[in-house]
Amino acid sequence: MQCPRCDGQGIVEKLRVRSTGEILYVCDECEATWLETEKISIDSFRDFTTYMRSIGLKGLLPEIEIITSE
Repeated sequence: MQCPRCDGQGIVEKLRVRSTGEILYVCDECEATWLETEKISIDSFRDFTTYMRSIGLKGLLPEIEIITSE
């Protein structure tokens, strides 16, 4: 799926937060983040690092694993 925030410049990937098992959908270009695929839109994203810090993590690559590109 192309990212609606960066005008299709990036691809939304499905990621897993290693410590919690939580699934996120993150643009590989602008790092817009969504918690559900049904809610992926320009009006509903969060910044990846801001979100990760809100759950007590740093927002670094070792904290996540890429499951697939959507």
